Amino acid sequence: MKMSKIIFQLNYSINHHLTQKELNMTSIYSPQNINEAKEMAEIFSHCGRFNAQEILMMHACFGHHYGGNMGLTMTQAYSLKGKPTLNADAMAGIVRKSGLCRFIKIDSWDDHHCTLIMARKDEDFEHSYTYEIEMAEKQGLTRNANWAKMPKQMLRARCLTMGLRATFPEAVSGIYSADEIADNMVMNDEERLELVAESLGEEVKKKTDSTPRGQFISQMNEAPSAPPRPITPSQPPAHSTTIIKSESKPNEAGRDLRSFEGWVNFVEAFGGDPKQVASTLEAKGINPQELTSANHYLQSVGPFSSSHHAIFEEYQVSLLSQDDAQRLVEAFEIFYGPCALEVYEEDYKEALCAYVKIQSQPWRVELIQLLKENQDELDEEKMADLKKNALVCNNWLEYKSLCSYIKKLLK
Repeated sequence: MKMSKIIFQLNYSINHHLTQKELNMTSIYSPQNINEAKEMAEIFSHCGRFNAQEILMMHACFGHHYGGNMGLTMTQAYSLKGKPTLNADAMAGIVRKSGLCRFIKIDSWDDHHCTLIMARKDEDFEHSYTYEIEMAEKQGLTRNANWAKMPKQMLRARCLTMGLRATFPEAVSGIYSADEIADNMVMNDEERLELVAESLGEEVKKKTDSTPRGQFISQMNEAPSAPPRPITPSQPPAHSTTIIKSESKPNEAGRDLRSFEGWVNFVEAFGGDPKQVASTLEAKGINPQELTSANHYLQSVGPFSSSHHAIFEEYQVSLLSQDDAQRLVEAFEIFYGPCALEVYEEDYKEALCAYVKIQSQPWRVELIQLLKENQDELDEEKMADLKKNALVCNNWLEYKSLCSYIKKLLK
């Protein structure tokens, strides 16, 4: 069946508010076996929003809430780097259809707070929930662009999901909304803003990059290899053939990841072979042009730059075998040198989770590399103290302060 006909029929079902029973009777989008599910996911993937694997995962997690209708599930769910999520209003819809809900209503709402009142049919009292902007500030959420540009919508969404899980746990326990997951994932502000705005029914202009994925490898083959450069956190950015189109400035360590030459210099500064790293990333299906600054530190330098494992989040470590986790931890120990972590009771997966968390924080990676290159100039006590500070460095201001302190010690 043609995609246009599928989308038309799906929209007709949703827009005319068919009941769940009617939807199940008339829908052709409820697969009856795994082969039908794979075929249907492949068809829907042509919409360009999610790939077939992501659609299958969303259907497996949430399809039962929509009568097994894969198309309808796809309109309500999201996949964030492999994590299936629902938007806040979809969670409210599940609760309303569960038969547990007496009502959900907004009591008061502005740019500083949102108060919702909810009630269950099996209880004779009401539940009141308030989420204030101060709560978001304490959690470190307001530094994200989605909170700066859509505070009112974000407050309602966060208050709604908080109240739904507390009042109707049997309906939505364990489900987290797209905005909640996005606020706690490593991604750039532009990417987070676009995703959250879409999940809240808002619209923002999305920047696109028309450079084909394969062009990065071709640039690697055409470019002459340059000798490795010593790490210099304050060096100015280099500019050359653009591989990542962005208006944002290079990060504050002076790393220009927007250009081909800048990326090559970045990889070489950490002792990597740019051609080999680019080939490894492509083999894992990772487009270097689409990586955020944080993910460049995680994927383009260090053990993951030469490993076939594509790990972006700590939860993905649990999918590895103990032997694979041990090999990666041992590689990190070599890469981190004097800043390597201790492994307790041979729990390599826990240690690898810690490395993933550290490696995705650019300022920590920069400091660790700086200490590694100057370990012979620092005594053991100073190195131990600086290591502790480097591993808990939380922002570029702290990074600059520590860099200045280390430079003074090296004089």
